[in-house]
Amino acid sequence: MEEKRFFKRVDYGKKIRCNILLDEGAFRDSITKSKNISGGGIGITMKRPISTEQPISLEMMVPDYFKSIVAQGEVVWMNTADNEEDFFAGVKFTKIDSYDRQIILDYIHFGSKSSNSFN
Repeated sequence: MEEKRFFKRVDYGKKIRCNILLDEGAFRDSITKSKNISGGGIGITMKRPISTEQPISLEMMVPDYFKSIVAQGEVVWMNTADNEEDFFAGVKFTKIDSYDRQIILDYIHFGSKSSNSFN
């Protein structure tokens, strides 16, 4: 299968905050764990499934960068996680500040010296 990703993706086991716009117009706020990240999106683990094309707001900390990054995204796929209890979603960034995207790209390219994340 040919890889369609434009950005390199790396493991990224950090906690992130998600706000998911539900069908009834309400938001579901949760802290979840990411699995990997790229300049174009992030893989996250969730307790409940959500539909593809679902808008989602993400807030994350990148190690060695002391300001949270906020991005808007869209769920592009959803699968059952390896533990068969959780769900794994691929989220494409639809709106992210270019400086924040560069912070993510620098993290991917140069790595990190710390473990900065939400508590």
